Amino acid sequence: MLPMQRVTRLPLLFDAILTRLRPNHSEYETCHTTLATLNKIVHECNEEARKMERYYEMLLLSRLIKFSLKEVKCLPVISSSRWLVRSGSMNFVNVDSKMTFARKLNKTHFYAKLNLFLFTDLLVITKKKSNGSYSVIDYCTRAMMQMAAIEDSVPPTNKYLILLTILENHEQKTVEIVLSCDTESGRYTSLNVAS
Repeated sequence: MLPMQRVTRLPLLFDAILTRLRPNHSEYETCHTTLATLNKIVHECNEEARKMERYYEMLLLSRLIKFSLKEVKCLPVISSSRWLVRSGSMNFVNVDSKMTFARKLNKTHFYAKLNLFLFTDLLVITKKKSNGSYSVIDYCTRAMMQMAAIEDSVPPTNKYLILLTILENHEQKTVEIVLSCDTESGRYTSLNVAS
């Protein structure tokens, strides 16, 4: 058994002891104080373990997310206050062939699979490469993005559309991107996480 697993079992032991003691027993207060202290220690251990998991996840992501396009300014992915909230893929729907964002992806395709990484303070839009890495296409601070459901789809074959508005991207420009989710629940989750 690992030390962390032992620590988490100690409150269970003291809770069992406490339930068998009468409130007027001489050891009751000591056991009650010990249980409260152990619960606090377990909570702190869990928080530190969560921080380490987040740091490890960010370390892996920093190796996968590449700023390979010349026009996209490089940004450090790892930060002490940043961790991944949600990631997932969505389909980019090009409703206007003159959109600058579409030119960054591919002029000939109307649809492209994008991978979005939503961090605590940042949204990073990427395209997955054949080697498993992600090439950054655009990014913005989380405060500079808005998502809204689009009910009337253009073209009508698309379902579960979202309008992603980046109020200020890395170039200090406003960008609107139409994204398509695979399911209604996927769209609902994306809209809730972004708000």
